[in-house]
Amino acid sequence: MTHKFRKGDIVTLQAVVDNHYSDNEVNYPVLSGKVSIRVGDQRDTFLVTPDQLEIRVPHFSKGDRIRKTDSKHIEGTVVATVEDKVWVQFDHGAAMGTVDATAIEMISSSAS
Repeated sequence: MTHKFRKGDIVTLQAVVDNHYSDNEVNYPVLSGKVSIRVGDQRDTFLVTPDQLEIRVPHFSKGDRIRKTDSKHIEGTVVATVEDKVWVQFDHGAAMGTVDATAIEMISSSAS
């Protein structure tokens, strides 16, 4: 049996972040601090505040510097990503490894 959704239910939906506007958005102040999200293959985006979101799978890009969350001493560079998996060249000389995106954290972005 499927759940019948009712007014007032708090739900989670899967969406992709389209943009996270700076807190001091000059051209469009109404966007300051907002996050634009896209649901599924919808063309439209929705504006929400960061506190309305929870990251289920963080996104990493090639060249991002990361560290494993269970060991602050294991660091590396992102080589590639596919869905929720990240291929990392670790600094300690080990061969490249595949890790879950939820098991690492960003040190610095390749976009910085």
